[in-house]
Amino acid sequence: MRSIVMNIRKAVIVVLVLVFANALKAQQVPLFNQYFTSPFLAYPSAIAFAENPNLSLIYRGQWSGLEGAPKGLGISYANPLTGKIGYGINVTHYEVGLVQQTKIGAGFSYSLLKGQDHSLSAGGFLGYSLFSINEANVSPESFNDQVLQNLLGNNGSALSLDLSLSYRYKALSVNFAVPNVVNNSISDDAYVQINEDNIPDYLAAFAYRFTLDPVNEIYVTPQFSWRFREVIGSEFDVLAQVEYKDKFLFSGGYRGNYGATVGAGFKINPTILFTYHYDFGKSDIPFLSDGFNEIGLNFNFKKKADRLQGKYTEAASILELIRREKIYDRNLIEEKDQQLVEDYLYSLETEGSKREKRAAAKKRFQDILDEIKDEEFQRLEAEALEKQRQEAAAKASEEAERERIASQARAQAERERIAREDAARVKAAEEAAKAAEPEEGREARATAAALAKLSPEERARVEQINELVEPEDLRELIDPENPNELATVDFEFVIVIASYRIDSKWSRVYLNSIQDVYPDAKIFASRKRGLDYVYVGGYNDYNTALERMNNLRDTTEYKDAWVHIIRLSR
Repeated sequence: MRSIVMNIRKAVIVVLVLVFANALKAQQVPLFNQYFTSPFLAYPSAIAFAENPNLSLIYRGQWSGLEGAPKGLGISYANPLTGKIGYGINVTHYEVGLVQQTKIGAGFSYSLLKGQDHSLSAGGFLGYSLFSINEANVSPESFNDQVLQNLLGNNGSALSLDLSLSYRYKALSVNFAVPNVVNNSISDDAYVQINEDNIPDYLAAFAYRFTLDPVNEIYVTPQFSWRFREVIGSEFDVLAQVEYKDKFLFSGGYRGNYGATVGAGFKINPTILFTYHYDFGKSDIPFLSDGFNEIGLNFNFKKKADRLQGKYTEAASILELIRREKIYDRNLIEEKDQQLVEDYLYSLETEGSKREKRAAAKKRFQDILDEIKDEEFQRLEAEALEKQRQEAAAKASEEAERERIASQARAQAERERIAREDAARVKAAEEAAKAAEPEEGREARATAAALAKLSPEERARVEQINELVEPEDLRELIDPENPNELATVDFEFVIVIASYRIDSKWSRVYLNSIQDVYPDAKIFASRKRGLDYVYVGGYNDYNTALERMNNLRDTTEYKDAWVHIIRLSR
C-alpha cells in the first residue's frame, strides 16, 4: 500500500511538472533582468571585479492577478574584500503554480590574474534549496484530493554548487558559469523529481562598453548571453544598455523564451539605483502571455577603507579650516565636527588600548586648540607692540618735522638779520664814500675808466658826442628797443660798479662801453637819491649777490663794487 501511495505521489508531481513545464523552462538562472547591475546573481566570479560592496533587491512578477502566475524575489549582496578576493550572499524565492522554491547560498571569488589590461577570476557558490507546495494557490475543491492532502505540509530540500569564470580586458567582459555542477536532493520525498529535473545549466555572456560621448558621459554596452539546458536546448539573449551622465540607464533587447524586454533606471542619489524592466512575454506560453514587471533597487556602498578615507579627508579639512581661521574656542566648533576630528586623530594613534588612544586623541585635539590660542595671543601681542612702535615713530617724525620747520624759521630769521646788518653796513659805506668823495669826482673817475677801455675811434666818437650833443638829446642816440637803462628793477639786490648823477649822459656812455663784456649790465635810476647806478646782475638772494660781488672784486678792475639793496633807494 505504501508503495502505491508513493507512486501516486510521484505521478502527481510529474503531472505538476508537465503542467508548468513551459513556465519552469522560462525561469532558468538567472531569473531576473539584472545582467548589468547584479552580475553576481549568475556569476559568483564577478565579485572580484566589483569596486564597492553592492546590495540588490529585486521583485519580478505579473500584475494581471492571474492565480499561480510565476513570480520571484531576490536579494543579492557582493563584497570585494581585497584586490583579489570577495564574497557574496544570494537569497531567491520562486513561485510557479502550486510549487515554490527558496534558495539561500553564499559565494566566493578569487582573482587568478589581475593585470593592468587582463584580469581573470574564478568563483563558486554553494546553495541550499527548500521546496514546498504553495498552499495559497490550492483551491478548496483540491482538498478532496487525497494525494494533494498528503503533499501539503511536506517539504523538500537540495544542495547545489555553482562554478564560474570571469575575464576582463579593458572594456570587454566575458563570463561563463555552470550553475549546477552538483545538485543533489537531501530529503527523499515527492519533490525529488522536481529537483532532479533542475539539471545543470550552462551560462555564458560577453559585453563591451563603448564610449559615445566622454564629455556628456554617454556609454552604450551591448551584451550577448547564451543559456543551455539538456531538456530545452540553447537560448540566446541580446541586450543593450545606455548610460547617461552616470545618472540614467536605458536598456532593451530580446530574451529567449521571455520575448522582448525594455528597461530604464535612474540614480536616486550617488549610491542608490532604481530600475524597472518589462518583459512583453510570449502568447504561446502559459503564464507568460501577460508579460512580467521587474523592479530593482541597487545599493552601492563604499568600502570601509573608502568611507574612513572620506571621513578622515573631511576631518583634515576641518582641522585646516580651524587652523586657518584661528579658531580655538570649542563653542565655535560644531559637535559633529569635533567628533569627526577626534575620530581622525584617534586613527593616527598606534599605541595603547582603545580607551587610551581615544583619550590621547582628545588631548591631541585640545593641544592643537591651545597651540592656536597661544599663537593668536602672540600675534595680537606682536601687533600691539608693532602698533605702539609705529605710533612712537610717527610721534618722533612729527616732532622732527616741527623741529625742522622751527630750524628753518630760525635760519630764515638769522639770514634776514644778517641781511639787515649788511644793508646797514652797505648804507653806511655808501654814505661814508659819498661824504669822502664828491659826486663829480666819482663820476669823472668812472668816466675816465670807461673811456680808457674804448678804442681810439670809439673814444673820438664819444668826445665828439660830448662836444656836440646836449644831455637831453643823448637819449635819442640810445636804441629804443634796448631799454636796459630804463627797465624796472625786479630784484632785491644788484652789484653796482659805478654811479652818476641822475640822468647823467655819462652813465649811458659807460653802459654802452661795457655791455659787450657784461650783457646783463643795466642802469637803475634812483630818484630818491638822485643817482644813476650802473650794475651787473640782479638777485633775490643776498648770499648769491655777495658771491658775485666778491668775484668781481677778485677778478676784475671793479675793486669797489658793492651790493646795493634796491628797496633802500626807491
